[in-house]
Amino acid sequence: KKLADAGCNGKTVVMGIRPEDIGDSEIEIEAHQDCAFEADVTGYELLGSEVLLYFKVAGTSMTAKVDSRTTARMGDHIKLAIDPEKIHVFDKETELTITN
Repeated sequence: KKLADAGCNGKTVVMGIRPEDIGDSEIEIEAHQDCAFEADVTGYELLGSEVLLYFKVAGTSMTAKVDSRTTARMGDHIKLAIDPEKIHVFDKETELTITN
């Protein structure tokens, strides 16, 4: 609806999401069931209290910043969820922000 209201019908848009707005906890997945998906972990980087999980979705490399208590490890097939309120949408042609 937001995209339709912004006059985006027929336009190609690009979606952006920050790594901290992608979660793997049961609470996040339950809260954002409509934006949940599965992926294979291709990289794992422990940063103390946080972990960067690297994965691909539809051929696009992505990163999630999750709590260090995650059970996800390199090579695991995991479930993740995006907080839809945190999605950024850009006009592909002009690169201008449509929603954020």
